[in-house]
Amino acid sequence: MKTKINLMIGSIIVLVIAVVILSVMLFTNNGGTVVKTKSGNVSQTELYDYLKDTGGAAAVESLTFKKILEDKFGDKVKQADLDAKVKELEKQYGGKDALLSALTQNGITSIDAYKDTLRTQALVNEAAREYVKPSTKELKEFYDKTWNPDFTISKIAVADKASAEKIAKKLKDGGDFAKLAKSDSQDTATAPNGGKAEPLSVTAAEAAYGDMFKDVYKLKEGAVSAPIKTSSGTYEIIKMDKKPAKTTFDKDKKAVTEAYYAAKVTSDTQAAALKKLYKSSDVTVKDSAFKDVFAAYKEDTKKVNNN
Repeated sequence: MKTKINLMIGSIIVLVIAVVILSVMLFTNNGGTVVKTKSGNVSQTELYDYLKDTGGAAAVESLTFKKILEDKFGDKVKQADLDAKVKELEKQYGGKDALLSALTQNGITSIDAYKDTLRTQALVNEAAREYVKPSTKELKEFYDKTWNPDFTISKIAVADKASAEKIAKKLKDGGDFAKLAKSDSQDTATAPNGGKAEPLSVTAAEAAYGDMFKDVYKLKEGAVSAPIKTSSGTYEIIKMDKKPAKTTFDKDKKAVTEAYYAAKVTSDTQAAALKKLYKSSDVTVKDSAFKDVFAAYKEDTKKVNNN
């Protein structure tokens, strides 16, 4: 069985441990004391050895790749973009304190730590994008066979089929879609705006609606669907607001490229990208305690293409 590769995503605790380990390493040669008690002292060497045994391997792995990723892709990840994303989340959660409370429940104890996680995720994604970077031929094939422009819908979301059917009858009897969305929809993100949702890619719609996707996408602009069961088990009534047609490859290329990456950057291609980076980065482990940390990255695998 092949060793599972740890992608580091969300590993805030690992990074904290790593920082502690490195701090200890700077002082282990002077035999300093970390804690004094009547029963005996905790030395820096003892702390370092303990951390090596309990969390050191994951920390070494995370910090090593963070160094490599920053070197290769750091200029492609703008901190201002990450800060803006956090600000938007603060707005959604009702303030900084509310967001921090939600993060704390997931083991993240500060906004800065969360930003660090977002940066690591972005760097890994950049590595994966480089790994799956398409040729013009591959991109044109994706355009011809797979891609369609993002479309815009409004929706009324409810928990069960019976509730959806009652709303569908109101619409059939002349009810106003936007007003019913505001009064009856349980989707707090879209209900205040009359059910209007953000532009939706075909890939995202397929994930959200599963086998019912075709019933959504076949709608013409202005048309309203019957109740549709989503992948999560809830029910939605969909109104197709805007459904652009393809133009030409050259005109659509920017959107096509981003859609290609959205489809191809997966956990598998992220893992493959990290493995490729490891093999090209001349990594040498100096401490024998960590000699097997990168064993999984030494395995030979075929290129992952997620066709």
